[in-house]
Amino acid sequence: MAKKAPKSPTVSIVSASRAGHTFHERWAARRAMQLVFPSDRLKAIAIEGLSNTETADPGAEAEDVADLVLYYGDGDNFATSEAVQTAQFKYRTIAGAVTASYLRKTIEKFADTIVGYEKTIPSADIDKKLTFAFVTNAEFSPDLWTAISGLKSGIAPAGGEALTQHDYLKGLCTKKNVDAQRLFSRCEFHASEETLPVLNSNLRRAMADWSAGNELRSKSRLFELVEVVREKAGLKNKNNNLIKREDVLVALSCEEEDLFPADTRFIDVGDIVPREQLNDASHLIATTSEPVFIHADGGVGKTVFIGSLAAAQSEAYEVIVFDCFGGGAYRSQDQERHLPRVGYVQIANELASRGLCDPLLPGDAESVALINALRRRLTQAVETLKVQSKRKGVMIIIDAADNAQIEADDRKDDSFPRLLLASLSENSVEGVKLVLTARTHRMARVVDRSTVVPFPLRPFTQKEAELYLASRRENITSAEFATAFSRSSGNARVLAYLVDTWATNVAGNPDKTEITVDQLISEKCNKIFSDLRIAGWLDSDVREFFSAISLLPPPMPLDELATALGWSISQVMSAASDLAPMLEIVPTHGAIFRDEPTETYVRDTYSNDTASQQAIAQRLHDAQVSSQYAAEALPGFLVAIKDGARAYALADSTRFPTLIQSDFGRRRLTLGSGLITSN
Repeated sequence: MAKKAPKSPTVSIVSASRAGHTFHERWAARRAMQLVFPSDRLKAIAIEGLSNTETADPGAEAEDVADLVLYYGDGDNFATSEAVQTAQFKYRTIAGAVTASYLRKTIEKFADTIVGYEKTIPSADIDKKLTFAFVTNAEFSPDLWTAISGLKSGIAPAGGEALTQHDYLKGLCTKKNVDAQRLFSRCEFHASEETLPVLNSNLRRAMADWSAGNELRSKSRLFELVEVVREKAGLKNKNNNLIKREDVLVALSCEEEDLFPADTRFIDVGDIVPREQLNDASHLIATTSEPVFIHADGGVGKTVFIGSLAAAQSEAYEVIVFDCFGGGAYRSQDQERHLPRVGYVQIANELASRGLCDPLLPGDAESVALINALRRRLTQAVETLKVQSKRKGVMIIIDAADNAQIEADDRKDDSFPRLLLASLSENSVEGVKLVLTARTHRMARVVDRSTVVPFPLRPFTQKEAELYLASRRENITSAEFATAFSRSSGNARVLAYLVDTWATNVAGNPDKTEITVDQLISEKCNKIFSDLRIAGWLDSDVREFFSAISLLPPPMPLDELATALGWSISQVMSAASDLAPMLEIVPTHGAIFRDEPTETYVRDTYSNDTASQQAIAQRLHDAQVSSQYAAEALPGFLVAIKDGARAYALADSTRFPTLIQSDFGRRRLTLGSGLITSN
């Protein structure tokens, strides 16, 4: 039987070369992921050589040794960066510890890099900015580690093999006219790094976690990220070899706004009154292991209070405040602040942007996967804080959780505040405090079966009311203060109204009866009713106006609102302007409630008028072909008014706006209608 020919050594060399290239590629991809939220001010990564924007010319050896160059600060070349690190990778397929000779070419080229930069750059600037990294899966022998330690400190080993290797490496530097301690003190050595299979596995696991366990999305993102590294390393990109944050976001199919989908939109209320209950709330949060639920009626100042609470707790905790109301945008079609995929992504990435945990990428993961992903990040953040600061942990404050629950109920969706509360109530994360706010009568909708410690927020005390009024009016008499406090019962919203109408409602000899927030809003609405009646409008038309602004998704373009009502734009503008500033007209966008009590009153009072609902639904239906807003608003409107018959008909409809020509856009509208019928 003939003997098999021995394998060509070329095959193993090629195989090793491929493994080394892949090792470099995967390591670069993992480092590139950190560009999303760099905790170390990493700005850009050059692949296979110096940055294509580099103005210095340190020579061919500096280019050759640079598998990666990492630029920190605000620039992407040596002159504009705060720090620059040249990294070389070496992958070894043969087991066993290596000695100093394994580093020969690398050390020589690191030395050449210093010499090359010194041709045009002062040595002090080089020492301030330039560092090196050597990354390998190979194991360093103990003597090699001892030799490196001696070169860094300038103290040679006592003798033996360690001294021999020390002298060998020092000699390499001497031949290049570079001080050995100067070079080695700037070098990081990462030996015994993960083998290629482990590196691949960890990279896949990291991307899967970033994607909240969505396997298909995770694989796609990882493939695209590795492709970015490959493309930047290719010859066709030698003049564009930089990977920046925007490149990574494109590979991950993310926009900047996707990472922070729910910004905070609190209204400026002027000078803040220090609340006497602030210390009580802080003490309660510190001493209880349960979530704390702050509740009060409208106008008492819950949002302002949690702003003060966040500031007061910022030294003890890393505080995240989530704004569920969003300046009225929580009902907007493109906001969906109530959803887990919005709330959890926002909270996780605020922590990630502070360098405390991994990011959480947007996607369509299930609620359970998202809450588990958030819990892992909360744990990461707490552990990081233990190492980096004296803070006790993380505090999450969710304002207007009841508004999120209302919208979730209307859309038949999950509400992330209720899910997060349920998760932390049942199984807390050590070092994490959860605080929520809601109106008292709506708190139970959020709490459901969870356990919370309620904290009733009271109106202003007499002293607090004095401070509030003194910062807004001068020379208030004791009689005027008594009237203002009596009529407002300490409600901050009513006090603000009294400040604006002082001459009528406080000074002189006004009516002394109490004014409530609902009365204020009711008076506004009644005035609009009266004005429109005088102008000849029917009561049914006016009710439709209030029904429309309480149910249609904001911001409501005025021309679209006019279509839904069958009015002229001038009529809509007149009615909307009368509700200002509680209803704000945003240029180029439309009308939106910026005031939660006003929106709540209008919704509770007018949204259930059946005749108005049906009239508006019919006009939206008729306007679908010509109006994208009508087509997108109608499914949600039918959910809100619980019109199942129209919803079923809409799901089978082939009427689409002329502006929506793509199959994707039409399918999205059809799916939106289908979701209604499935619920």
